Amino acid sequence: MKLPTRLPIANAQRFQRRRGFLKAFATAGAAAAVAIKTKPARANCLDHRVAIAELASVGEGAFVDFEYPTASDVAFLTRLPRAARGGVGPGQRVVAFLRACPHMGCVIRDLKIEDAVLGPCGCHRSRFDLARGGRQIVGRASQDLVQVLLEIDDGVVYATGLAGLPYGHAMEG
Repeated sequence: MKLPTRLPIANAQRFQRRRGFLKAFATAGAAAAVAIKTKPARANCLDHRVAIAELASVGEGAFVDFEYPTASDVAFLTRLPRAARGGVGPGQRVVAFLRACPHMGCVIRDLKIEDAVLGPCGCHRSRFDLARGGRQIVGRASQDLVQVLLEIDDGVVYATGLAGLPYGHAMEG
């Protein structure tokens, strides 16, 4: 069977409309994927800020524990030996994270300050790189450690929100 080299006019116009639709659909899908990918990782947009500590009182490797975003959530503030993603203050070295492991909510207490590593988690041995925004290094956790977003105002460090979804919290719409 010999295929026609040219499509009849009606079929060609329908083909062009279909092609145009598919191009537009593909372009819109790609744009949506880029928008989702570049959206900040801020899962909980909290409308309150909480004073944590004076910036000058945050020593390298020392923990300042605080409750955020609720009274049942334990977080910590520390100064790392090197710059950190999401860090504030001189050299972007001051960071804060929730202590709850994102895998099953177990409290993580061990900090190896020279490597900026939190963990291992006592339940399933997950470890997290604090200088890389709480990125999981090893273990069963399926997501990174939840980072507390910080800002400094008149020498005081404030918690202003979260980057990530804390274990046991429902997503807010």
